[in-house]
Amino acid sequence: MINRENWIFKNCPFQMLDVCFKKLFPDVKYEAYLQPDLKDDDGNECYGLTTFTPDGEIEILIGLELSINDTVEIFAHELAHAGVGAEHEHDDVWAKAFDDLFNEYNLLGEEIWGSHLNLPSGNDYQEALSEIAKELLGEER
Repeated sequence: MINRENWIFKNCPFQMLDVCFKKLFPDVKYEAYLQPDLKDDDGNECYGLTTFTPDGEIEILIGLELSINDTVEIFAHELAHAGVGAEHEHDDVWAKAFDDLFNEYNLLGEEIWGSHLNLPSGNDYQEALSEIAKELLGEER
């Protein structure tokens, strides 16, 4: 089971994506920022950017005005760029990296929550909620 002890939100999709990214691209380091009024190099509004510096640093910027769902999707998109490098833009190598991140993200969700998303009904409901709370809080069952 993944250690979520230092996560502020125990179900944080950004942390989950970072875990998946590190599994797929263990040697690639990046820094990510939420940026208000994000613009590309031509001054056009954009939702996300990945910059590769000459000294090998990777910076990911995500537009601050997006919904949480859109932000997660754009972050995954930009992580795929970071993972495969600037030379791949939106080619098949990039598409595979994006798909791999998506698949790892779903596997991690299953690992964290398992079948808890299908809550039982009736008398078992409170017990199931208690078990979920214990798991999310990292308590032993």
